[in-house]
Amino acid sequence: MQFKPELAEKILKGEKTQTRRIVKPGFWLVTYPDGHKAVIDANDGRIKWKTGPTYAIQPGTGKASIGRFKLLDIRQERLRGISEADAIAEGVELNHYYCDEGTSLDPTPTH
Repeated sequence: MQFKPELAEKILKGEKTQTRRIVKPGFWLVTYPDGHKAVIDANDGRIKWKTGPTYAIQPGTGKASIGRFKLLDIRQERLRGISEADAIAEGVELNHYYCDEGTSLDPTPTH
């Protein structure tokens, strides 16, 4: 999978343990009886991502792999529904910020 170079480095350091990808229309999230999950292209049945195998960490388009990671889970959610803990797992460095409703969020991780 391709990542910005700074995010690829965070993966290697263990500072980024989640990633989000846009799933375009025509792709489906499938859960198999054994619990594995996959995102499948409904047009041709090809698997885009699936839990279990390892994927290369590429720090940009056409760049050589700098490591590998194992995809442990896939879940579908709205981007605006991201929690503060998930943002931290994404490698975001929190500064003091405000939600749309104007609620102040504490930038200090609580885990």
